[in-house]
Amino acid sequence: MSTGPTGRRLIERALRGPLEDAGWTPRAAGWFTRTIAPDHTGVLIASAASEHSPTGTAMATLYVGLRREDVQPLVRELCRTPRSDRGYQSRTVNTTIGYVMPEPTWRTWFVTPDTVESVAAELTALVARHALPYLERLAADPEALLDAVRSTALWDTDSGPCTLAVLLARMGRPDEGWAFVQERLALLGSRTDVANEQLRGMAGRLRSWLDSAQ
Repeated sequence: MSTGPTGRRLIERALRGPLEDAGWTPRAAGWFTRTIAPDHTGVLIASAASEHSPTGTAMATLYVGLRREDVQPLVRELCRTPRSDRGYQSRTVNTTIGYVMPEPTWRTWFVTPDTVESVAAELTALVARHALPYLERLAADPEALLDAVRSTALWDTDSGPCTLAVLLARMGRPDEGWAFVQERLALLGSRTDVANEQLRGMAGRLRSWLDSAQ
């Protein structure tokens, strides 16, 4: 017997129409993109946790990201990321809707069949009021973009340092990016776990790319 859609499916479906009307293109389930500026793509991802919620409900939020089209494909190449990102899922900056609001904090919304439409409407309004201006500011201000990368990148993987280094290189500051990666390598010492070996491998490929780009 069917138990009806999950809370995740509810919010994904409910957001599709309002966000599409607001200029966002639906992609994979729960994903939306929009051109913010040349070579800058805005990315929204509906996220819902239902593990501790009644069946058919969830605690939902929206992830807000910006993708530099001259950065992410190279980051994936240098990090040897194996799976496809469909041309938009890898992001230069990633945060959540709550952190781009006037009082930055983690925020979620309780989704049920009765509340999902109002939650979708509220989230769409918040995107227009806060997320879109945030993404436009990052696309227009390189220093703001750098600050956002530093504060949101995943530093426990090779992709975070690589993203910052490639972005700095694209901005004409390759030595600064390489110095940051060297600092990360120095922190490893003699550690040989998989994540750290990946960082070392990325660093070698990054050095080769930096040398060839000069």
